[in-house]
Amino acid sequence: MASQALLQALKGYEYYLHVERNLAPRTIREYLDDLTDLTEFLKRRLRVTEPEVQQVDISHLKDFLIHLQAERSFSSVGLARVISSVRGFFRYALEQELIPANPADALRTPKLPRRLPIYLDQSELRELFRCPDQSTIPGVRDHAILVTLANTGLRVSELAGLTLRSINLQTDSIRVLGKGRKERLVPMNDAVKAVLQAWLAIRPKAPTDALFVGSRGEPFGARGIQLMMKKHGLRANIPSERLTPHKLRHTFATLLHMSEVDIIEIQALLGHANISSTQIYTHTNPRRLRSAVDRLSGLADES
Repeated sequence: MASQALLQALKGYEYYLHVERNLAPRTIREYLDDLTDLTEFLKRRLRVTEPEVQQVDISHLKDFLIHLQAERSFSSVGLARVISSVRGFFRYALEQELIPANPADALRTPKLPRRLPIYLDQSELRELFRCPDQSTIPGVRDHAILVTLANTGLRVSELAGLTLRSINLQTDSIRVLGKGRKERLVPMNDAVKAVLQAWLAIRPKAPTDALFVGSRGEPFGARGIQLMMKKHGLRANIPSERLTPHKLRHTFATLLHMSEVDIIEIQALLGHANISSTQIYTHTNPRRLRSAVDRLSGLADES
């Protein structure tokens, strides 16, 4: 088994993530940032200029995690992400026969705090939707974006990536490119269809086929959407920590669950690969929980 420098192996791993895994550029960058940090740590720990993949053992990895926690104040969430990055790389190294055994197998993910999703209620949504000035082109665009996010649960990157070809007004559906470059069809309700038709009727001509464009015809990206939401949130008296594109995604899922939509259907709409990501919304419907226990109320009468 030939030895290989860690940095050289990372170049091969980057190609693997891009070509074979087809991951989003941002995800690849996050993985490689974590692994670059590990490489720099190993240079100091092993006192070498070019650490080799075969040199790494479980003690080095544990020391790296201790360093992140003690010296850089990483939270359990941050450590969990780093562990995921490290596991993925050494799994790849094992498959490529760069190492005889995977030193990351013994790493344990720290227990993460479980937070209930923050979401807007329907009165807050209505107030938010009233904020954009729909007598202007930017106002029609902003209104369309807000209504679409709240009624489809799209991630901000998914919405920013929509093109004119993504929208099918005949089938009332949106073709979405999600995480891992996976496509899914998201249905439009009447509210989404109406706001998109209004936007398409006045969308300025642009050199791009991006669905939403800025004042100069450039694609209206994720950062622009976030700033737009912050502006309208202030007008609607909604605190900034409660209004982000992802909070509207939470709102969509939570309101669906409170309307007794099945969790499997919510998973499909959100594009979650694993239902465990969707199950957080099962904690948000006290009416359903009350109904569940009320079904047992007759047991005492029968005793």
